[in-house]
Amino acid sequence: MIMNKGTFLLLAAAMLASSAVCSLRSGDIASIPARAEAYWPERSMVFLADAQVGVVRAFDVRRGIVPLGQFATPNHVSVRALSLDSRTKQLWVLEAGALSSQDAVTLATLRRWPAPSGIELTGLERDDEGAPIVVSANGQRYRATPESLALEPVWNEPRLAALPNRRR
Repeated sequence: MIMNKGTFLLLAAAMLASSAVCSLRSGDIASIPARAEAYWPERSMVFLADAQVGVVRAFDVRRGIVPLGQFATPNHVSVRALSLDSRTKQLWVLEAGALSSQDAVTLATLRRWPAPSGIELTGLERDDEGAPIVVSANGQRYRATPESLALEPVWNEPRLAALPNRRR
């Protein structure tokens, strides 16, 4: 059967909601409140994040629902959003105070970028190349780059980009 992402997620949610279908050592997945989700169709994997305790679980949904593993955010803080980059096999995990990159296969943490002091992170988007863009509560956007130690602001001021380099 061929399904689009929306149909698959609805089917997976319905299956997960039935305690007869799936229960884990830590309790029914259906009891996970307010979750963030990501789907990897090429690998038939679903990632579900518990928004309260900061645990992300991975499931293989090829032949039923099979738990593959889980990881917790530092200090078990709330997960706000998940985004999967299947090209690089990275799962981006947004917390209130940081963005982390996880290996989507092994679930190991690859890198973590803290938010600037006093900034609450609320949303996760992708740019044209698929790189994550983090949105703060005040609407400012931030980018995580491999060479940066923290999230860096994204400035959308064309007049600054258009200024020529001047020698003094």
